[in-house]
Amino acid sequence: MHDELSNNDFSPKAGPTDIAYDQASFKKIKIGAIAKVGFKVIIWKRVVLDFYEGIGLAYRKISYTNIVNPIPFELQGTNEQWWPESYKNEGAYLLFQLSFGVRVGYIIGKI
Repeated sequence: MHDELSNNDFSPKAGPTDIAYDQASFKKIKIGAIAKVGFKVIIWKRVVLDFYEGIGLAYRKISYTNIVNPIPFELQGTNEQWWPESYKNEGAYLLFQLSFGVRVGYIIGKI
C-alpha cells in the first residue's frame, strides 16, 4: 500500500521522539499466514453455519519517505493515546494474529 499523507506525525523506530511533517509518502507491506480450524452445522435443509478460529503470524514493514518539513517533538503524557494507530510506527515488525468468525452458506448439489 502506498499513500501520500499530510499534516500528521509518525514514530521512527530508531528515535525517541516523534516526527511531525507537512507532507510525506507512506508505504506499508504486510504478509501473513493463519492456520484455521472449525466446524459446520446444518441449521435448515441446505443452510449451513460455519464456525472457525485461527492463529498465525504476519510481517509488517512501514516506511515514510519524501518527508516535507520534518519537526521532531516529544509527546506529553496527557496527549498520548492509549492505543496508538499502527501506521504511525515506522519499521519492520513480526505480529501475532487471531482470527475467528461465523459464515452462513448454502449447499448446492446432493447432500
